Amino acid sequence: MLLLLALVGGYLLLGLRTATSELAPSEALSPRRALLTGTLVCGVWGAVRLRRSLRLRAFAREHRTEPWLWDHPWTQQTVAPQLATGPLPRPILGGLVIVGLLGAFWHLAPEVLSPHAPQQQRLGGGFMLLALTTCGLYTTWRFLLRAFYRRWKARRVFGRVSLRLPQVPLSLGSQDTVELLPEHDVPSLHSLTVTLRRTHQVTRTKGTGKSQRRITTRTIQHEHRQELDFEGLRADRPLKIPLTFLVTDARSSTWRQSDEEVSWELEVWGITEQGKRLAMNFRLPVYVTAATRL
Repeated sequence: MLLLLALVGGYLLLGLRTATSELAPSEALSPRRALLTGTLVCGVWGAVRLRRSLRLRAFAREHRTEPWLWDHPWTQQTVAPQLATGPLPRPILGGLVIVGLLGAFWHLAPEVLSPHAPQQQRLGGGFMLLALTTCGLYTTWRFLLRAFYRRWKARRVFGRVSLRLPQVPLSLGSQDTVELLPEHDVPSLHSLTVTLRRTHQVTRTKGTGKSQRRITTRTIQHEHRQELDFEGLRADRPLKIPLTFLVTDARSSTWRQSDEEVSWELEVWGITEQGKRLAMNFRLPVYVTAATRL
């Protein structure tokens, strides 16, 4: 719908343009300069990414038996993604989009509001402003407000909740105890449902040509759920969660290829007496180590 409004408005506006004068030499060169600058920036960015990728591959070849050192930035203590500050690229991108939309509003508003503008031009500008306004509101909510509001609402009640591992990695086939560390006391929370899950994900390409599409299939290979009861969640008393990582073969551990991967996940869910829900997911580094017995 937004695309249709933008196309209609753009068609009406472009239909009124006439070749009144030729561009000045400086104006004609500006697109070339912009293209050259963009190409240079993309080239530098690509070179940096390539250098980083080559260094990572070299490090991976030197540590083939220790994939937890290079396949993911594992840490011994991790904040729940649902209660973390969140990555910066999305709000920054949303801010840039909003700035661009405001610039478009500033450019189109005089043409739309001008009493001397033709009716067709006002109609086209109105379509464009309607599309841009709706798109701007959606982008603001999607990239800036929605995630921020959800995290703010959860952190207001529970604070930052972290999961602390006994070591990295966790050995496949072992029994370990992890600890849940709240930022502050939550006395109204008396129980949690903890689910340990191993998931196999496969992405396949089906069809050819224009009908080609990628299909991702997620299969739960192992799931164990347990209920933990306690006298309120306390910051000075970490909640201990016993876990058992069942082993069937070496491919039950964490591994990833281009279109296939196996991952271990710990899901924590609970609800307070006031009806506030706590839902968190933690990825776990479960690998085959020297302590694993296949």
